[in-house]
Amino acid sequence: MQGCREQRFNHSITQSFNHSMIGFTLVEMIVVVTILGIMFGTLVPYFRGSFTDLEMRDAVRNVAATMKYAQQRAMLQQIQYRVNFDKNTGEYWLTRQADPLEDPDEFVEILAEQGRVKALPASVVLKRVTAKLARGGRFRYVSFYPTGRIAKADIVLEGPGYKSFSLSTDERIGQIEVKERR
Repeated sequence: MQGCREQRFNHSITQSFNHSMIGFTLVEMIVVVTILGIMFGTLVPYFRGSFTDLEMRDAVRNVAATMKYAQQRAMLQQIQYRVNFDKNTGEYWLTRQADPLEDPDEFVEILAEQGRVKALPASVVLKRVTAKLARGGRFRYVSFYPTGRIAKADIVLEGPGYKSFSLSTDERIGQIEVKERR
């Protein structure tokens, strides 16, 4: 019986000794957290730059897509469409001719999702819009004609670090060209 008690006693000491060796000390945890903090601190600026770059490219893609949509709708519906740009607010939106036979200069808002006013991200600026000036001079616009032709225009979007893109139209062939500017 005595041997049995010693065996149980030795077993419980070994068991508690093994459990006390599992885990990390406070010093080890502080070292690991410090290393992770240093790694995270060096990577944040890199990711911040990547995010603003992605935001810039996304803004350029959205403006170009709105312009292509206007061109396609103009050809499909056989009426003139416009993409309007307000340089002061950084907004752009789509309009179409109300009735080309009655008043060819009257344009109306498009009530669908594509017609809503879109704002550029805060980090992206509408630097230059070389296009026709609307009556009243509040904004400029690019016209898209039923033939597929596009009015001559040059739109420059600028992001952080003076990185910019230009969207230029070739009026003869109805093409929108996107170029990254250095």
